[in-house]
Amino acid sequence: MATSYPRPDFERKSLNWVSPNGVWDFLFDDGNEGLANEWPKKGIPPNTAHNQSKLEIEVPYAFQPAASGGVRNRVARRPRSDVIAVTGRSPQGICAVEIEVLLIGSSVVTKEAELPKERDLVAFDLDMKLDDIAGFQTTAPYDQEGVWLNGIALWAPEHPILYDLVLRLRNGSGNQVDEVHTTVGMHSLSWQSGDGTFRLNGKPLF
Repeated sequence: MATSYPRPDFERKSLNWVSPNGVWDFLFDDGNEGLANEWPKKGIPPNTAHNQSKLEIEVPYAFQPAASGGVRNRVARRPRSDVIAVTGRSPQGICAVEIEVLLIGSSVVTKEAELPKERDLVAFDLDMKLDDIAGFQTTAPYDQEGVWLNGIALWAPEHPILYDLVLRLRNGSGNQVDEVHTTVGMHSLSWQSGDGTFRLNGKPLF
C-alpha cells in the first residue's frame, strides 16, 4: 500500500489509517467460491475452478476510461434522519482553538482564541511578518528574487512556498482533544490594475 495520506491538506497524525492506493489482486469469482473458501482471510488464489486467473489492478485509476466501452451515471438519493456527533467539542464550558504557523520548521506565530459552545467558528488575525529573514535566504527557493515582501515569503509557480499550519482544539479543561496539520500559500491576485492584466503578487501573469 502507498503511504500517501488521503487528505494531505487536512492531516491528523494521530490517526491509524491505511491508504487503499497501490496494486490490488483482482479475480472474477463466477462460481461464488470466495466466501466458501475464505478468500477474505486466506487471500485470493492464483486461479479458480472456472478457469479464471488472478489479475492486478492499480488504484487509484481513471474513472470511466474510454476502454470501458461506455459511460453510465447513476444517482441515488435515500432521505433519512441522522444524528451527527461533533467530536472534539465539550458540551459545557468554553473550548479554545490554537493556530501555529511554521516556515521550514521554525515557528512564525502562535495565537489562541476562545470558541464558545454556541459557535462553531473562530476568526484569527495573524501577523506573519518575519523581522529577520537572513537565516531563510541561505537556501532555495527562499533566496530567489521576488520571494519576500515585507518579511513574508510569497507563493508563486516559480517558488511554490507553503507555510505549515497546526490547528489545535482544547476542551474546557485545557486538554488538547484534536490536532490538524495543513499548509497555506501567501499570495495576492489582482485584475483591476487598469491595463487588462491578471497579476499575481503584483506581477502580470497574462
